[in-house]
Amino acid sequence: MSVQDNVWAAEGDAAVANGVVEPGASVEGGELPSVIELLIELWNDIKADWVQYALVSVGYALVLFPLTIGLVVVMFAGFVPGLVIEDELVMILGFLVTYILAIFGSFVVQGPIMASVVRALWHHEVDGEEMGIGSPFNRMFANLPSVVAVLLITMVLTFAGALFCYVPAFLVGIATVFALPAAAVHGLGPIDAIRLSARHAIQHFGWHAALWGLAFAIMLVLMYVPLVGTFAGAIFYYAYIVRAYRRVFGDGEVPFGWE
Repeated sequence: MSVQDNVWAAEGDAAVANGVVEPGASVEGGELPSVIELLIELWNDIKADWVQYALVSVGYALVLFPLTIGLVVVMFAGFVPGLVIEDELVMILGFLVTYILAIFGSFVVQGPIMASVVRALWHHEVDGEEMGIGSPFNRMFANLPSVVAVLLITMVLTFAGALFCYVPAFLVGIATVFALPAAAVHGLGPIDAIRLSARHAIQHFGWHAALWGLAFAIMLVLMYVPLVGTFAGAIFYYAYIVRAYRRVFGDGEVPFGWE
């Protein structure tokens, strides 16, 4: 069985010893790291630097929590005109309009924050930079149009896929798992970022499915932890994907294999 056929196996790099990136080493890319070894590596890093990961989660929560409340208020505000004139059709249409606006607005607002989190995790992984409560805000606006466009495109594709028994939505997640890091870290445009991720997913579908499936499943489990689960789950998901992205595409100026 080849490495490409075994989604649990790892393909080596000179900077990687026994599945772990040596401190301070530059990673060229072109690997297919074991998804289990990546998980163990991340868990060891979280145990060593748990305060930093906790602070990033708190910073993320400080924005996400009030944003969620605001979006719920906006969505249900659509009912008000219909309630005032006592018209059920206006009430339903009003809710649909405000629901779409709220979802669109959430990605526009969350996009810079998510990108900043990804960049903080990247610099922690590559440079050993310390993370803190301000990490979700420190690098919000770099390549902002591309970041927001990537999130909006994947959102539309995911929602469309969910209409067909969710399987196409899962395929979108698998294909675009590296799109946000490509835009946030390497500064690719939205189409190029999605194309980079999708091209690698087509070439190594089993590995991509294992990577995304494991990250998504653990994130869902963490989300059930009271109070902090939603925020911790998101940070874990991005940390895992960023770690995999570095091993696949390297930490050079451009992604490995990109032309």
